[in-house]
Amino acid sequence: LDGDLIIKGYGDPGFAAEDIWSLLWGVRERGVETVAGDLILDASHFEAAEGGRGDFDGNASSTYNALPHALTVNLQTTRVHLLQDSGDRVRVFTDPPLANLRIENRLQLVKAPCQRKYHRPSLRLVEEPQRATLSLTGTFADGCGESDYARLLLTPSQHAAGAVLALWQAMGGGIDGQTRDGVLPRDARLIHTQESGPLEDAVRQINKHSNNLMSRNLFLTLGAERLGAPGSPAKARQTVLRWLGQRGLDFPELVLDNGSGLSRDTRISARSMARLLGYAYSAPTMPQLLSSLAIAGVDG
Repeated sequence: LDGDLIIKGYGDPGFAAEDIWSLLWGVRERGVETVAGDLILDASHFEAAEGGRGDFDGNASSTYNALPHALTVNLQTTRVHLLQDSGDRVRVFTDPPLANLRIENRLQLVKAPCQRKYHRPSLRLVEEPQRATLSLTGTFADGCGESDYARLLLTPSQHAAGAVLALWQAMGGGIDGQTRDGVLPRDARLIHTQESGPLEDAVRQINKHSNNLMSRNLFLTLGAERLGAPGSPAKARQTVLRWLGQRGLDFPELVLDNGSGLSRDTRISARSMARLLGYAYSAPTMPQLLSSLAIAGVDG
């Protein structure tokens, strides 16, 4: 490809490493093996999120604090896997694989049962100009066999870029230029498209597991679909209020913040919520909504 390879995200909240692989394999099947230019990631379908990951409760690395992003991969989560390798070593790898994350493994394997006093891995991220380093220290009890830790380590753009580059290189693809953020130019030529799953799958994930990131991405998508990109909280709130008004659901006390439960301001009265649920129960989509709700003592 004599030019840049641009990947534009449209807010799919379930976009995973296997979807990247399928997307890139589609590019390979269409004849592209080496990109002479840059790998550009376009997340401009949503406005950039305000604030930081730790603003809600100070836990910036906790996965539930991921901020909405139009090109999110694996919910922006880096899952760090630790397992006893052959001999006296601890093997470390990440899911998804990240080409821009260096792993510095100083874990000490100890012969001990899998108890907290013996099994004490420590993960620390050291940010550098070109790439970050994940430093692992402490002890790993051989009685544990394998353990994993889910963290928000890189920014959404860094996380997506690292995963795309790692998987592209794994399937033999080459990039001559750099990986960077950018915006799709008007004269770009479409090579391949990867479709998201159906809406009801996303709703089920949101409701069963209280998935804040998926909820926020869906919220911004409402605004982008109805009022044009880029999606923003203001456009999303306007879209939801218009939808309620068209159905006679006037909730003057309703306050919509960011579309998820990570808010100190979002509120609705019990009477209004009951009216909304009554409307939903009589709507054509009632079966999909009910099937998305957690079952007490069973799941979610």
